[in-house]
Amino acid sequence: MPTHTTVLNWTKKQGISQFQDREFYLREKWVLIADESIQFGNKKLLLVLAVPERRCNEVGALSYHDLTPLVLKVGASWKSEDIVAEIRKHIDLEQVSYCISDTGSNLTKAFKLMNCKHISDINHRFSLIIQAVFEDNQQLNDYTKALKLLRAQKSMSKIARIVPPNQRIMNRFMNLTPLFEWGMKMIQLLYKNQLTEEEKAALSFIEPLKEFIFETYQILIRLGKIQEIFKNKGFSKNYMHKVKRLFSGMNSANALKIKEQINNYFKELTSKQKGKRFVAPPISWNPVLEDTKKLLEETNRLE
Repeated sequence: MPTHTTVLNWTKKQGISQFQDREFYLREKWVLIADESIQFGNKKLLLVLAVPERRCNEVGALSYHDLTPLVLKVGASWKSEDIVAEIRKHIDLEQVSYCISDTGSNLTKAFKLMNCKHISDINHRFSLIIQAVFEDNQQLNDYTKALKLLRAQKSMSKIARIVPPNQRIMNRFMNLTPLFEWGMKMIQLLYKNQLTEEEKAALSFIEPLKEFIFETYQILIRLGKIQEIFKNKGFSKNYMHKVKRLFSGMNSANALKIKEQINNYFKELTSKQKGKRFVAPPISWNPVLEDTKKLLEETNRLE
């Protein structure tokens, strides 16, 4: 959890000295990353960061050093027109190549008013993909309810060591992986007979959900690997075809739905990429496949 020290460090790194005059942005093309905070009292925070477009063509994920704060402002609400007005104050829209954000209606409408190409950030987009596939899944509902009950009943007991992690209420489909990592660890402990009888009894709900836990974990770590690849190497048709191999051999109903959703996302990105190159240069693919093989090695032994 963020502490006061974290907040102070962030403030020092992104203080007023980091902001630039309007003329600064005339030197080159920029990519904007925008978001708004949840409600704090009766206020919301709008944050817009600027990244040189040339940096987006280089290998490696973005760091704080690549970001220049463009807008940091508090308001009672942020309508699309207000967002556009704030951005216009600081940068000529002709200098903006494209914008990245979640799919919040006010942000997407703002970019439309700016006549700016909008790219959905991959974290939120994958969260929506997972939600579309699993939101009404009865096994997931049974699993998360069982975890919630286990946390409530056993957090202060002598078997607290097996209590699962808390699930975030906000953006819960963006944070399912820890729950299924925990499930895989419990399955391993059960197979190795390393639990007490009381612990086994508390985990009795896992047995009928074992296959679901394993399959969903495989899906989630593959989605995580795709995000890692694109964040570090950029999106391109070359990588698009190669990351699909991560799902080769997975033909369950949920896996097929995930693959269909990913294909739709890739088609959307490809259509927006026409006439502009904003991807990393290709590099050898073998290390990526090798990393994935190591990542899956432990869980594959349980199949």
